Amino acid sequence: MARRDLSDERARRLQLVVRDLVQLGREPPARHVADPASVVREVVADLEPELAGLRPRLHLGELPPLAVTRSDLTRLFANLIGNALQHRSAVKPRIEIAARAAGAMVELTLDDNGRGIPPELHAALSAPAGPRPAATAGGNGLGLAICRDIVEAYGGWIRVEPAEGGGSRFRFTLPAAKSADG
Repeated sequence: MARRDLSDERARRLQLVVRDLVQLGREPPARHVADPASVVREVVADLEPELAGLRPRLHLGELPPLAVTRSDLTRLFANLIGNALQHRSAVKPRIEIAARAAGAMVELTLDDNGRGIPPELHAALSAPAGPRPAATAGGNGLGLAICRDIVEAYGGWIRVEPAEGGGSRFRFTLPAAKSADG
């Protein structure tokens, strides 16, 4: 039975890779409003089978509504959180997500305490579309490019840098949802 579960998991992951490849060439999305905190909780719930033994610490700061589609925000956080868990270090995984206003945009940060991102993969976030860096162990090499394409579709930017105390810090901007009176 364990062998079948492994095949089912590989098939599910392959479906996600195909979906991500299709999304790379998509048109800019229509504006919607998404609640990042509820999206993060949904992503973590979807990852629950993989998290059972890890019991990561997740800390969410105050995250304002964003003018993005829920599906794009879900893919963005699924890639970032999935990478943090996949490339974890020997210590208990920790993920912290925070936000701050930046004019019409919101700057979000996602810090983890994993092994960090090799400098040669930092370019996947800033390089123009085209050939991607080789995949790292356990990844398909598309996750960071997908994140970059999602953020840029909304007029934002994304960067990665070493996190204080080890791991990675992803900083990215997305449009703030307009308030009812603004």
